[in-house]
Amino acid sequence: MTPSTGKLVSEIMVPFYKHPVAVNAGLLGVLIVVLAIVGSSNAVNLTDGLDGLAIGCTLIVGFVFLVFTYVAGNFRAAVYLQFRTCPARAS
Repeated sequence: MTPSTGKLVSEIMVPFYKHPVAVNAGLLGVLIVVLAIVGSSNAVNLTDGLDGLAIGCTLIVGFVFLVFTYVAGNFRAAVYLQFRTCPARAS
């Protein structure tokens, strides 16, 4: 509903591809967001019941977040992959 964040759901992006795959796809974007939330919730619930195997999934996700944090902090990689950079560093 907010114009500044409306593109976050209405533009479908593929990781490591610079341009949106679909533009103005609000309904498809909402469907993908709902499926991602429900899927992650169910995945954690299923693996948690298997004798603590959820920590493996948690470590994998934590490592991916670590990589994303590094890439966002590396100016050249962030500009190439079009990550948001700090305005102070953009000059």
